[in-house]
Amino acid sequence: MLRAEQKGVRILECGFLAVLSMIQWRLRQVMADRNITNRALAGKVGLHETSISKLKQRNDMPRIDGGLLDKLCLALSCIPGDLIFYSSDEDMSA
Repeated sequence: MLRAEQKGVRILECGFLAVLSMIQWRLRQVMADRNITNRALAGKVGLHETSISKLKQRNDMPRIDGGLLDKLCLALSCIPGDLIFYSSDEDMSA
C-alpha cells in the first residue's frame, strides 16, 4: 500500500490526489432503500429537487444544519446514523 493511502489520501490513475473521507454521506442509499424520488423528498423537506439531487450525489458529509438533518430523518423515517457512516483509519487501510 502506498504511504499516502495510509494517511487517507489516494493517488488516482490520472496522477491527482483524492482525500478519502472518513465520514460518508449515505443519502443515495437510504433513498433507494425507501424507494423515494428526489421530487417526493424535496416536497417533504421543503427543498428544490435540484438541491436534493446535489445532496444525493455527494459521498462525503455535506455541510448541513441540524434542522435539515432532522427534516431528512423525519421524511425518510431514519436516524442520523443511517445517513452518516463513519469508517476509522483501520477500516480504510484494510
